[in-house]
Amino acid sequence: MERKGIIAAGNMLVDHVHQIGQWPERGWLVEIVHSERATGGAPLNVLLTLAKMHAGLPLQAVGLIGEDNDGDYITAMLDQYHINRQLVQRTSSAPTSMTQVMTDAEGQRTFFHSPGANRLLDLPAFEPLDAPLKNFSISAICCCSKARSPPMKCTAPAARDCWRRCASEAMRCPSIWCRAKATRATGRWSCRR
Repeated sequence: MERKGIIAAGNMLVDHVHQIGQWPERGWLVEIVHSERATGGAPLNVLLTLAKMHAGLPLQAVGLIGEDNDGDYITAMLDQYHINRQLVQRTSSAPTSMTQVMTDAEGQRTFFHSPGANRLLDLPAFEPLDAPLKNFSISAICCCSKARSPPMKCTAPAARDCWRRCASEAMRCPSIWCRAKATRATGRWSCRR
């Protein structure tokens, strides 16, 4: 069987980006000058960019989003760009992951993140993978999923198992990566393959 196309899996979210005149002092009010929203997370960034480039490749998304307006927005974007969302599951147990991004007049951004449904993403979401696609990219599953071992220790068993399974099915699997909350010892870390 000839394989063609890309599956991208992992964290899916919506960025709510707000322009503010200045960062307020603690306890003070500041006006939001402009707001917009956009999809976020590596799988959506990769797939939507390829779709907008008219790459001519079959594209498939794998992830978990909430049954809410942000989840509707993600599915609408996937539909608009003809990306297969058959393996994008919806849950009523958590809202869609989102980030509130505050951008001041100098362009400095501050992020407030709610992991939402990404925290529930686990290996069973990947079990129906049988598409004849050639490339499989998985990102951030170890830091947003139930597979993560507390406290903030990334063993990434679900990501590794999924990656190995896809590699054994003759898919090219170029990436496994994640970022987690900064540790006291190093300040920041990531795991990559």
